[in-house]
Amino acid sequence: MNRTETLEQLKDKLEEWSDELDEIQEEFENLSDTDEDWSDTEGEHGDTLHDLRMNLESIRLTYEEVEQSDNESYDELLSTLESEMDEFEESLSQAREELKAA
Repeated sequence: MNRTETLEQLKDKLEEWSDELDEIQEEFENLSDTDEDWSDTEGEHGDTLHDLRMNLESIRLTYEEVEQSDNESYDELLSTLESEMDEFEESLSQAREELKAA
């Protein structure tokens, strides 16, 4: 896969995650409105969402660095971005699990 295709794929993944975070936030808010036990821990879940959004923003910044990088630094920055994305995906999975458990 060439650089342009790789960047397009990464950009699509970032957009997908952003949409998914919006959906998770909406579900968290709905649970807070309807489930007393859940609303008692709302701050904790809000922190989880905040952390996910901050991590996603960091990934976007790294993506921009990769996008603007020269050929010499591209591979190293891409590797960093892929690591950040892997960690983010794990955190996102944990948030999904919290919702399923609710």
